[in-house]
Amino acid sequence: MKHHIPVPPFTFNKIYDGVKKVDIRLFDKTTQRIRLGDSILYIDKNSGEDIECQVKGIAMFENFEELIAHIPSQLIGYSNANEIAIRIKRMYPDKYRMSFFATALFIDRVADRANEREGNSIDDYTEEKVYTDEERVRMKQSSRPQPRMTFDEERLLYGMHNYQRD
Repeated sequence: MKHHIPVPPFTFNKIYDGVKKVDIRLFDKTTQRIRLGDSILYIDKNSGEDIECQVKGIAMFENFEELIAHIPSQLIGYSNANEIAIRIKRMYPDKYRMSFFATALFIDRVADRANEREGNSIDDYTEEKVYTDEERVRMKQSSRPQPRMTFDEERLLYGMHNYQRD
């Protein structure tokens, strides 16, 4: 199943650049529909650009503090846990953070969508392409190996749904 999720440009660019490997969300009605193997089409709220990712894993946590403690901040696209906590407080009011569990969606970009943003097609690779310094830096950053992570297997969910706190 394919899900459409609008995101701010800041988040969209982190996903596009391969910096954000884990999308953190409230386990609300929208997130409850997402299953392992589903596709998520992240849409930039400003430009309308989109990028497709596949859900490789789903983990549930009691709250965002627990999530932040167990998942390396680099996988979420930040350099430290304090940055993540600040963003979460800006995104979700207290009443929502207290009403729902926190969910981590482990995502992986679908390769053919990544090439569309640069205007690359298969024909572009048959000619010699000259890259700017900015493009070289972006390619180098996105090709860096991402840290591997281990987490409690009991937190990995397969088809879990209808979870909301009492």
